[in-house]
Amino acid sequence: MSLTRAQKTAVAKALEFLRAARVDVRDRKVRDRLGILARQNYDETSYIARLVLANKAAKVLNRIAAAVREGRLEANLGDKEKLRQIAGEALTDAKAYIILRNSFATAYNAGRHEQQKRDRTRPYLLYRTMGDAAVRPGHRLLDGVLLPKSHEFWATHYPPNGHNCRCRVDGLTKRQAEALVEAEGSRVRTSPPRERLVRYVDTVTGKRMTTPESIDPGWIGAPSSDPGRFAKHLERALQRLERQAV
Repeated sequence: MSLTRAQKTAVAKALEFLRAARVDVRDRKVRDRLGILARQNYDETSYIARLVLANKAAKVLNRIAAAVREGRLEANLGDKEKLRQIAGEALTDAKAYIILRNSFATAYNAGRHEQQKRDRTRPYLLYRTMGDAAVRPGHRLLDGVLLPKSHEFWATHYPPNGHNCRCRVDGLTKRQAEALVEAEGSRVRTSPPRERLVRYVDTVTGKRMTTPESIDPGWIGAPSSDPGRFAKHLERALQRLERQAV
């Protein structure tokens, strides 16, 4: 399949993001192993469990990277059967589909966001939902937000903004942005919506945090900004999956 220059850039940036996430998984595995071995009461069960979890996370990231190299990022994101094939034996539980889709969506959007930031011909970004009944109210609040790509809004609200989020962001030229405002009028938001802040405890860090109501707890921040955090979320999700299976 022939890819456009923009698609090639998105793929390359998605792969960079995944490589950084794999490095984070590897480095934390080493640190955790050393920490367990250094304890006075060495726990072999904890040691093995940590290795298994890190290896499973690395396997998932490797499978996603292989799929990303195909270049069909958006098509794969919407193909349940393809995502199950990518998961393979690494994720067999029915709930694992959401973990895999979240991971693929994060990698896809990390690559897409980096590509859009480098595209000088499209200075505007447009937030879009799928527009159907399944769109959650908080994400519907963001539908039609049109802002310069340099606006601080995109540092916090670039999707995915929650589990199984299907939102996307499109890059627009100045002429396209002006035409959209003229055609859709008030349905296009040229300023960020006013949102209340929701308090929660971060499951990764244990810290008390706040998030805009449109973003699920733990999902704030552009995906490309922190591959290490993404890797931690993946491991936590896999860990919860294992506990539920017991």
